[in-house]
Amino acid sequence: MSKNNNLEALKKSSSNLNKILLILMIIFTSVFWAFAFYAPIEYSQGEYQINHNDSSYLNITQINLNYNADMASVNIKFEDDMHYILDSNWKQITSPSFPYEPIDIHFQETFLDNQTLEINVTSTGEGFYDSDWNLFYEFEIVVDNSYLIDFNSEVPYSQVNIEASNTEFGNFCFKSESGRLDVEFYDVYIQSPINILNSYGSTDLIFNRCNITSDINFEGDSGSQYFSAYDSVFANINMQTDSGYINFYGNSNNFKNLTFGSYSSILRVNIGISSIQNINLTSSSGTINLDLNEIILDGDVSISSTSGTVDCEFDEISFYSNRTFDIKSDSGYTDFSWDQEILMNSSAIINIETISSSIDVDISTLQANIDSERFILYTSTETGYIDVNLYEGNYE
Repeated sequence: MSKNNNLEALKKSSSNLNKILLILMIIFTSVFWAFAFYAPIEYSQGEYQINHNDSSYLNITQINLNYNADMASVNIKFEDDMHYILDSNWKQITSPSFPYEPIDIHFQETFLDNQTLEINVTSTGEGFYDSDWNLFYEFEIVVDNSYLIDFNSEVPYSQVNIEASNTEFGNFCFKSESGRLDVEFYDVYIQSPINILNSYGSTDLIFNRCNITSDINFEGDSGSQYFSAYDSVFANINMQTDSGYINFYGNSNNFKNLTFGSYSSILRVNIGISSIQNINLTSSSGTINLDLNEIILDGDVSISSTSGTVDCEFDEISFYSNRTFDIKSDSGYTDFSWDQEILMNSSAIINIETISSSIDVDISTLQANIDSERFILYTSTETGYIDVNLYEGNYE
């Protein structure tokens, strides 16, 4: 009886082993034929170059770069010490089962006058940077920054990454439906207004040691917007979005008027060690966060929200004549905090109004700053509570 049981167990074990080997063979065969028939192949590659040594371009002082390649996401760089006026290459590797026409890039040159070269970049095909079918995609345009640059781009979906250093722009415009725009500027000078319209895509702007002498205008619907600025000079900055998040950060800058508006999303502004003229922030139902640290304020601050929370944190604000801080929120909670150790020679006139929500005010300052001539505070609410705390301290 025991021998029969052992024999049956041995047969069963052998049968299981055969099944495992069969499964492994099927998997191996499937992978082999999938690799054989669907191995990555190169669908599209190319390059485009404009040589400095070509006599046709000797008198060129300005380049108008129009990037309108619908589905082709790109890295555009403006650099020093270029061997070419423009150097571009692209490559796309994908599977033979790719269901769309692969990308093809087209450059077209036009001499607008003896000194201005216009370059139009377009594309055909449906495969683009974030397609699941693409195993590899790369497209780069590098431009010599010794020329005055006019940049214009209108794309529906593609991502445009721009890096520029020691570059002068005469014009900078970008328009997109849902594409992403990433910009990094270092030591850049721009004469004309920067106009950006990005309906549903996200935008990331970084400025370092830049001089922007005209306005920056941004409009969006629902994409997130990030703006960072360091050691730069700006004219007016206007950013408006419906439901998109706005995060604005600046340190060691010179701003004129800052005007930001968001309908239903968060609006966050954090600025330190800078000079600013006027600040105007509006929101319907989104939260507004305003942090000001060691700034020189040359104008007034206005904040308006219908139902969103307003949160203000101020530290060491300097101004040389009376400044008005108007904060209105119909039904949103308002939290206002100000820490001032620097002696103020002018007055801060603070008006905080709400209809149905509450107001919290905390002001911490020197004894000499707390009198009615330095902080003039007005608060009002119909149904909410008001809590005001004035902290007097000696910081010697």
